[in-house]
Amino acid sequence: MSIKNKNEINVIFKNMESKFFNLFKKFDHGNLKVVLFEFKTEKERTHIKQIWGKKDHIVPASITKLFTITYFLDVFNSYNIELNTIVKVGNEINKKFLSPSLFKVGLKKNTNLTLKDLIFLSIVPSGGDAVYVLTRVIFNLLNQNNLNNEIIDYQEDWNNMIKHISSEINTYFRSKNILTEISDPTGINRDNLKISELGKLTNFLIKNNHYLLNLINNERTKNIINIRKLEFKTTNYLMRKENIYFNPNIIGLKTGTLKDWHNLFLLYKLNESKHLGILVAGCANKNDVKTISNHLIFDLENNIRKLLTQ
Repeated sequence: MSIKNKNEINVIFKNMESKFFNLFKKFDHGNLKVVLFEFKTEKERTHIKQIWGKKDHIVPASITKLFTITYFLDVFNSYNIELNTIVKVGNEINKKFLSPSLFKVGLKKNTNLTLKDLIFLSIVPSGGDAVYVLTRVIFNLLNQNNLNNEIIDYQEDWNNMIKHISSEINTYFRSKNILTEISDPTGINRDNLKISELGKLTNFLIKNNHYLLNLINNERTKNIINIRKLEFKTTNYLMRKENIYFNPNIIGLKTGTLKDWHNLFLLYKLNESKHLGILVAGCANKNDVKTISNHLIFDLENNIRKLLTQ
């Protein structure tokens, strides 16, 4: 898809604020944010246009996992740890430590899984238990312990692991001029995230052709041994081929769900050097997210077609 109009972004996103004013107002229960992004590989900065919502931050929920897994992958790379390395699920997934509202893929203690499998399970179906296994592995790695070292017996051990790794994630991103306030790697806490920082992370992933983008662009998990369920589908309905709203131009990125914060962050690929982002956050339920997203994508693609015929 080749669009050369220098004012293309203004045309693509033209009049969306006024056009969808009544729609946004209908579904705004106090938290709704609708934000449009333009990512270009040749540009350092991201063009961001917030078309609904006064505040400049969101509660990201599981969108936090984009930051977490980006950091984890960098640590593995720094320590020359292959992603086919097998690790054992430990006491970090003990129910007495996990929030009852956390989505889990059903990992069992002493199960052997590769790091790659755990990353897939963290991102595609958004499994919080998979994130916590990786968190313990990273904790051991940073402390020069065996990756399978069991470190959690008591609540204090759990709290220490979460606090330490969350701090490491925040420090890592500060070094890249991305400001985060993560207090749990899964995003289960109601931490605030500035919308601009989400744009910075996405721009970083695109510019570096990051491995995480390849993982996110999977419709479902496949061939994961030692998991009772044969496969898990992506939480992004627009990437499921059997869904009537399936869109091949959407290659990610992430959903997030907490009470009053049902979120969807989409990455729309125009071409190899240009992507658009759509963030719909702070909805009361998943159906509201879908309704708003479907309207925005339909309008966006109509505007793109108009540009292509000019």
